[in-house]
Amino acid sequence: RRVLFRSVLEHLSRCIGIDRYHTLLHVEPESIPVVSMALRYPLPCSREVVVNRRRLGCSQNVFSALRHGFTMCEYVIFVEDDILLAPDALLFFEHCREEYRHDKQVFTVSAYRRAIAPPEHYHRIIRQPWFTPWGWATWRDRFDDMSRRWDSVARVSWDCTVNTIRDKRLELVPLFSRLQNIGALGGTYCPGPEWHRQNQFNEYWEIGRAHV
Repeated sequence: RRVLFRSVLEHLSRCIGIDRYHTLLHVEPESIPVVSMALRYPLPCSREVVVNRRRLGCSQNVFSALRHGFTMCEYVIFVEDDILLAPDALLFFEHCREEYRHDKQVFTVSAYRRAIAPPEHYHRIIRQPWFTPWGWATWRDRFDDMSRRWDSVARVSWDCTVNTIRDKRLELVPLFSRLQNIGALGGTYCPGPEWHRQNQFNEYWEIGRAHV
């Protein structure tokens, strides 16, 4: 996990506009090298590292991080620990924040899409009836809906919880993915590298980044 986490931080540090952000890192206490990296990796932005006193597990650690973020602002971007952001990922999230904040049909914003898009559609955004958990954002009023029901439906995984809470509301998705999932090994819900390549990995992402 330490190697994956370093790559995550490297890509985050290269995002356009990252210097304007305050980054919250919520870390489980078991891995001292990961905690050390969270504290010391040279990010070009302010940071706050929260090391849990005890292991919370994925669902409650996610909720804790989101709740922390929403004490500071009205719109939070959440990134899993095996997700690489493209250089313009923050710009994408910022555009959606302003353009769709008052559209109550939009529940979340996702930066992930696995399907291949032709170059002329790289900057299009669509709506879909789903929730994608890896690199996403939402507004405070939508998070308030999550907060009220988080524990009551969190039985399988937290992303299934959010997908239930959203009801008929939609997520925004770019036709060209602004992130890559690298959690082929050690992922909680990933059976292995071959399954990961067939279901989560963006085959075209490395080539496509040159067009962003």
